[in-house]
Amino acid sequence: MTDSTILLVGNTMSADHQIFLTKMDTLGTVIWSRSYTADLGSGLTQSAMSVTEMLDNSIVVLGAQAGSLTSGLLLHVDADGSYIESRSIVSTDSNYDIIPIATAPLLDSTLAISIKRLDLSTGEVNPLLVKFGLDSTVYYQTVLKESTDINPTRGGFVSNDSVSASFLTSSLKIDSVTLYPYLTKVDGNGMTDCSESASFLRFDSIFFAVDTLMWT
Repeated sequence: MTDSTILLVGNTMSADHQIFLTKMDTLGTVIWSRSYTADLGSGLTQSAMSVTEMLDNSIVVLGAQAGSLTSGLLLHVDADGSYIESRSIVSTDSNYDIIPIATAPLLDSTLAISIKRLDLSTGEVNPLLVKFGLDSTVYYQTVLKESTDINPTRGGFVSNDSVSASFLTSSLKIDSVTLYPYLTKVDGNGMTDCSESASFLRFDSIFFAVDTLMWT
């Protein structure tokens, strides 16, 4: 964190797999801790994937919600962990799973999000880069054209000091077990010479109940 504290994100061992955030100092003393339970409906669980600090010191958690299908979620809280807003990241086609990878803030107070879109009928994976405002504005959705050969496995954003995003990751070729590193850089409109615009995702409002989480 910018104030030299440590922020932990994860899931509690509860029936609904609550997301938790815990802020502590460098000696491990807890400053505050919160649990967040999404109103996801029956048979759905939630998991935290990554956490990032915005330029205004608020905090965004990128996660997933899983049931018959998998979709993403974004939880936005203030610097003290109080709830501000949240969104689910859902495929516009019900035949796809949405698997979040990483998120990072950009200097214009938007978020860059990397996502895998998995076709459940063919197994094809579309890597997506999305620029998203916390007011629900979607600035672009970019899909790599050579998506049949690239399945990003893990990674993170670099060069997020502008209004465009660079995503550095390892990938798994569909026809092998070999990992290859690759770098994707988009311009301010979300375009590269190996990508095209898409409208695969929509962002829906969801609500999280917040409670104090006690640490011993």
